[in-house]
Amino acid sequence: MSSPQDDREAASKPSSSDDLSKQVGELKNAVGRAMSRIQKLETELGTARAQVAWFHQQIFGQKKDRVRAEDLQSAWLAYLKEQEARASGLQSLTTPSLTDLSSIQLLLDFLNPREPELPPAPPAPPIESATPPAPPPKRRGHGRKRIPSTLREETIVIEPDEIPNGASQVGAEVTYRVGIRRAELVRYAIVRPKYAKENEEDVTTQIVVAEPPHEMIPRGLLTPSGLAHVIASKWDRHVPYNRLARFFEGAGYELPVSTLSGVAIRAAPLAEDLVHAMTAYAKQMAPYLAIDATGALLQQPEQCLHGHVWVRYIESVCVLISFSRRHDSEAAGAQLDGWRCPTLADGALVYDRKQRETGNGRGGCWSHGRRRLVFAAPTDARALVGVKRINDLFAIERTLLECSAEHRLAERRRRSAPIVADLFAWRDDLLARGNLGRSLLAKALRYLRNQAERLNYFLTDGRIPIHNNLAELQARHLAVGRKNWLFFGSEQAANAGSVWLSLILSARMHDLGVEDYLRDLFRVLPAWPKSRLLELAPHNWKRTIGRLDPLQTCRELGPITIPPPLES
Repeated sequence: MSSPQDDREAASKPSSSDDLSKQVGELKNAVGRAMSRIQKLETELGTARAQVAWFHQQIFGQKKDRVRAEDLQSAWLAYLKEQEARASGLQSLTTPSLTDLSSIQLLLDFLNPREPELPPAPPAPPIESATPPAPPPKRRGHGRKRIPSTLREETIVIEPDEIPNGASQVGAEVTYRVGIRRAELVRYAIVRPKYAKENEEDVTTQIVVAEPPHEMIPRGLLTPSGLAHVIASKWDRHVPYNRLARFFEGAGYELPVSTLSGVAIRAAPLAEDLVHAMTAYAKQMAPYLAIDATGALLQQPEQCLHGHVWVRYIESVCVLISFSRRHDSEAAGAQLDGWRCPTLADGALVYDRKQRETGNGRGGCWSHGRRRLVFAAPTDARALVGVKRINDLFAIERTLLECSAEHRLAERRRRSAPIVADLFAWRDDLLARGNLGRSLLAKALRYLRNQAERLNYFLTDGRIPIHNNLAELQARHLAVGRKNWLFFGSEQAANAGSVWLSLILSARMHDLGVEDYLRDLFRVLPAWPKSRLLELAPHNWKRTIGRLDPLQTCRELGPITIPPPLES
């Protein structure tokens, strides 16, 4: 039996349920504090991203939004002067130290300098003649552009409501407008007359009829113009098949999505032969190969697979697109098989194994290095030093666009090499201090250090540019379309889409109208000799189309006279 003292001690101790309640309350308070901290960090992250986007637009946006070169240069000189004063132990009394300003205030002062005061306008010279000045030229409407005379023209005559008796026309006021005619579907009847001849010897009848016309899809549904419209709508104008099906339905003919996808896949093998010929030619003629990759979803029964689209850009020749399920060294090696020229790529490791096997040179992309410094600038103003020096490299390259490779290399070694050496010395100095941690600036500087050999490659080969922007620009076309059609329906559809994108982007490279080029290509490709497919490539098309009979090519179907081979 318990004593009264034991009962008092038991009552003084908290029960187990009280302990649990207290722990739960403490945990709830801790979770609330953590959630509040996370929300604050998310707000700060959103603010930083907005600052990065604004800063990026100021430096690399539209011309009307860019920082003026004079202001950028003056800010740079002021920074160098302050650094010299700090190194000599003198502190400017008029210029505040960079360490005394917040990064946001520094960016505002750097990117939004005060407008200089304009000097007063000189007085107008005295008028020496009594002849009145000529009136100022009549201004055109804001944003109005002259309508080109190459457009098909039709005349609309609008007579006055009442014409006085005896009036004669003395002229006309002519103005121009631009109109659009809605595309319409046309049903073509292919008539092949049959001829019969009685054979008196064996009492038989001989039937003579023309052979079916050459088509991209034998006995297919669409003519060259119809097939070109489907391909250009999907892969050039980014119209998904379901929207395209609604267009056909509105025009009076129902074409399901499966049919539209099917004709694009069934017509691809003939066009793929042309792409193979373009690839073989590019391997022989390419001064360098710019390569990049971007993701694309591939539809699967349970969930989409993350596939990859490879972009190979060959300057002045073509753009080659291909699809692979994986983004690894094996897939990258397949893209680089047979190429003997230097490669221009980003810092991805998937290209390293093939580079070691072939021994081909490999250039790096200064745009990638600059982009990382731009992202780091809102958090650490010292990144602006690297941005300025890389901008100087790009300014030099713009002056060498029309130069030969030999002259460009000599100028790079004379003008760009000292800037690169200065930039790398600045990089090593910041990394040696060891106070950057895992900041964005540290990541940017480590990228410049890890890619130093490839970034320096442009100083040894005058043929390659200092950036991979041209290949990335082609990948952007795919990225815009991907937002519309979302995924490839199958691997077969992905391979067919790669063929069409190769032809479309190559046609754009050579300033060809995409749908017009595809229509004429589909008209002649089925009957064209396989050994001369390269004559139909976009870089040869302007010479080839001029040698074809226009009366034959303007017809949707029928015989085509093949001209003699092109002279190389």
